[in-house]
Amino acid sequence: MEEKDRTSPIIINGWGKRYGGRRVLDGFSYIFRPGRIYCLEGESGAGKTTLLRLLAGLEQPDGGTAQGLEGLRITMAFQEDRLCDWEDAV
Repeated sequence: MEEKDRTSPIIINGWGKRYGGRRVLDGFSYIFRPGRIYCLEGESGAGKTTLLRLLAGLEQPDGGTAQGLEGLRITMAFQEDRLCDWEDAV
């Protein structure tokens, strides 16, 4: 797979995510520009981890659009030990 041009921004428009009856993200929109460092802050349950999981493709938003994620290789370090069933060490 060809890697995405790193000069393109990631544009999120109107992302929403619910878990059961609980709304975690509601209409989240933002432009992440390349070459910048971002910090997510907020109280527990504000949607920080959910946003990162959506960006990494580990979850799908319930609504909204994203541009600029195609072809990107996104990596994460989880805060707890985690194994991904669909990956192997080879």
